[in-house]
Amino acid sequence: AKVELGVMPVAGGPTVWVKWDNQKYPYLAKVTWAKNAPLTMLVLNREQTELLLLAVDPATGETTTLVKETDPKWINLEPGIPRWLEDGSGFLWMTEQADNTTGWRLERRARDGSLVAALTGEEEFGHGGLEGLVDVDQKSGTVLVTGGPDPTQTHVYRVPLAAMGKPERITSPEQRGDHGAT
Repeated sequence: AKVELGVMPVAGGPTVWVKWDNQKYPYLAKVTWAKNAPLTMLVLNREQTELLLLAVDPATGETTTLVKETDPKWINLEPGIPRWLEDGSGFLWMTEQADNTTGWRLERRARDGSLVAALTGEEEFGHGGLEGLVDVDQKSGTVLVTGGPDPTQTHVYRVPLAAMGKPERITSPEQRGDHGAT
């Protein structure tokens, strides 16, 4: 399928067509336009081995690359990303690119896509233990994520938003199983 993306004023008017290399990146995986944040779109190549997170200028349709990831076999998508911070200063990003032996890593990125801080790593969750992003509380400076070092269980953790720190498990260690939050 050939996909196009356009932006038009709520009151009506001409459509501004978004410009990206849709021949190289035909898959439009996600479009996000959070308050105080730019319009962003996640696109992939047909083989799903290359991903771009693009910021869109709604007035011109021009795009700027915020994040580019490649993998020789396959890129997994985390549905909760990008998650823009309320003030629009940046976003949270989950990646497997940092070290393909550790699974997902949660990162805080600046508005331009540059890395501000890694928020999780293998030490906290073990190999492949980070599973998903649940919520962000900028006022308390924390992020809720799911995962854990035991692959037979999923727990909910609170991690610092500023930089990598010790995650705090908020689900009961006595209650084994899969826990989640929304």
